[in-house]
Amino acid sequence: MRVEFENYQIKTRIVNDKKQVFDLVRNKWIILTPEEQVRQIWLHFLIFTLKISKNIIAVEKQLIVNQKNKRFDICVFKNDAPHLLIECKAPQIEIGIPTLEQMSIYNSALKCDNYIITNGIHHFGIGWRNNTLVSFQDVKMLFSL
Repeated sequence: MRVEFENYQIKTRIVNDKKQVFDLVRNKWIILTPEEQVRQIWLHFLIFTLKISKNIIAVEKQLIVNQKNKRFDICVFKNDAPHLLIECKAPQIEIGIPTLEQMSIYNSALKCDNYIITNGIHHFGIGWRNNTLVSFQDVKMLFSL
């Protein structure tokens, strides 16, 4: 899937020798891990490039699946229902079957129709259309529906 990130002004700081990033959605400073960096780039892309209101984006929210606590990375809502679920991995993590299984587990609770799996380098977008799973070549297609 094609994604064109811009050069975003992401706020960072160092506290106690740890680099932190300011999360625009959670409205707080977060320790900057490789996975968090991917998450923040996607949040900036959604908010500043696609012009999606941060009010309809949820980040790292807990959900219970099979009596176990889980946390999804990013969920964008449309008409108060989950529209897009984004699973972020660190750049060195290969996207494969375990990531798809993780996304499937989260989606059993969320019931989302569109998904992106990303490690910041490779991005895969899929969604359900007329009971058929389709691949998206451009993330903007998910918001032109």
